Amino acid sequence: MTCSGIRQNSKSAPCSALRSVVEIGHLNGGEIWLKVNGTLKQSDDLAQQIWSVPQTISFLSNQVQLAPGDLIYSGTPAGVGPVVPEDRIEGHIDQVGDVVVNLV
Repeated sequence: MTCSGIRQNSKSAPCSALRSVVEIGHLNGGEIWLKVNGTLKQSDDLAQQIWSVPQTISFLSNQVQLAPGDLIYSGTPAGVGPVVPEDRIEGHIDQVGDVVVNLV
């Protein structure tokens, strides 16, 4: 999935196409990475998360009502840094997909 024309201060959270748990299951592992302008900035494995996907859903569903289509943002690997207009951001999660964002 490619998003073009995202403004740096748009306060959006682009994501890849959504995949159902019926299709891919609850992932226990898989490579996750982020590149900025072709340079790898973040790389890790989903197996390194403190809590598994089912544990996260269980905890949150006891705190708030979750509904189909809700997105849960759980954090990010080391390497977070600033981006600026004209940056191209590419992200990937094994078995889920890719996302490309071009900042304007």
